[in-house]
Amino acid sequence: MESPDDYNEDGPNIAFSHCRDQWIQAFNEGPHTSFKMFQKILEVLELGAQDVLHDPTRLLDFRARYVDEHQLYSRYYDTWAGRSGRCTSFAIKVARGLEQMYPGDRFQFEFFDLGKHRVARCQRYGFIIDSESRRGIEMLPEGVNWTTTTDDRRGRWKYYNNHSVFEDRTSSNPRENRDIFPITAAVALGICLEQVARNAVLVCLFRSIPDYPSTSIHDQASTVQYRGAVRWRLAMRRMELTPSLDDRDDYSTITFGDGSPETNRECAINLVAFIKRCGIEHQWKADEIDRFNRQLWQAAILEWGYPVWRS
Repeated sequence: MESPDDYNEDGPNIAFSHCRDQWIQAFNEGPHTSFKMFQKILEVLELGAQDVLHDPTRLLDFRARYVDEHQLYSRYYDTWAGRSGRCTSFAIKVARGLEQMYPGDRFQFEFFDLGKHRVARCQRYGFIIDSESRRGIEMLPEGVNWTTTTDDRRGRWKYYNNHSVFEDRTSSNPRENRDIFPITAAVALGICLEQVARNAVLVCLFRSIPDYPSTSIHDQASTVQYRGAVRWRLAMRRMELTPSLDDRDDYSTITFGDGSPETNRECAINLVAFIKRCGIEHQWKADEIDRFNRQLWQAAILEWGYPVWRS
């Protein structure tokens, strides 16, 4: 595997510099969210929002196999190429952006499913695209131990049979360590969409990372910043507004069913105030998340009744 310092066509560490720029742009322009994916699942299953609110189990009809390489760039294109998405959307978007910027084999990205989380890794340079990284783009050569921040999954990258492979070392029993082989972007996206369908929870987590002037993988110090989160819990007929991830038990709710037009207005006002105070307004509008949220809201009123605010 080459070092990023080996590629200096336009300046030192140019490979890292371009990866860094793509990562930062994707991270800042939109939230970590399943809203767009949920909307796509409804479209594929030919369901309306009220259909799913009435019977969330209808989401279980979605299958990962529905996504293939052709539809990745057609029907499902907007689930990863927009300004918002989950870990898989993020990895595909950054990887494909770099591959389009530099056609050929300069960047050789492979995708890995680590359970409830997916990442991409550049086989040539060892860069990893992980939307949950606290430092942005990271350099992970073969044989280097690594721990994800999402589920404390431990492992290391190694080269096996002409492929970069992630060795899962989460288990305390060395005999249970296993290799996780690369998958295609379409397979990764299908797995992600099916998990969204089975979870029946929509999330919108606001985030940012400061741009920083370093051009070297050895000189990276910025850390990401997370703000508030909006969640729809369909089974509980409510939204949860969490001001900070530092205290996830501190949240207010918008619960549908026992309200009135007056309490509905109060809830709508409080949601707007929450987005301004704890969110990022341009991310809330990314890919028309706010518009789809209004559709869900109106469908919830029709199906469950007016909401009430509880803090």
